[in-house]
Amino acid sequence: MGGQACVLYGAAEFSRDIDLALLAEPDNLTRLREAMAELEASPIAVPPLSIDYLSRGHAAHLRCAAAGVEADYFAHRSDPTAARVAFWLEELRSPSLLIELAASEPAAASASQRTAVHAARRGATDEIERALADEQAAETAADRIWWEPLKRELESNPPLQQLRMIANESAVGV
Repeated sequence: MGGQACVLYGAAEFSRDIDLALLAEPDNLTRLREAMAELEASPIAVPPLSIDYLSRGHAAHLRCAAAGVEADYFAHRSDPTAARVAFWLEELRSPSLLIELAASEPAAASASQRTAVHAARRGATDEIERALADEQAAETAADRIWWEPLKRELESNPPLQQLRMIANESAVGV
């Protein structure tokens, strides 16, 4: 949903969240609450997660404490599996955690193809940060390429053109 908005406005954003569309029915809300409890989700903004607000088209905003690669790393670093180590080496985005992991798993780190991991093996924080920025820039560029045909399709849709024009007018105070 946010990605669609980025397309309409001509921006590509490095995703840090997930948007869910939920049919506002009690059974669906119950299932969502169960999933959110498992992820240790808590509200971070208003309105609350309720049928009343969802039925009126409002969004609920939550943060999941148990989600994310860093949370997985902290939960399982004392007993890592080879699959987890490979996942962490590929996905961690914190220089200090990459350095810690490369030091504790030198064989797996030396086999990694990731530039940030090679810098982590040397403890080179500045190089890790540059490598992570390069990864983000490459992902953003790939997102722009992937979204471009979708953007053209959306822009050729007359009702969406009208919505975009209205949004642009309200943004500049017309």
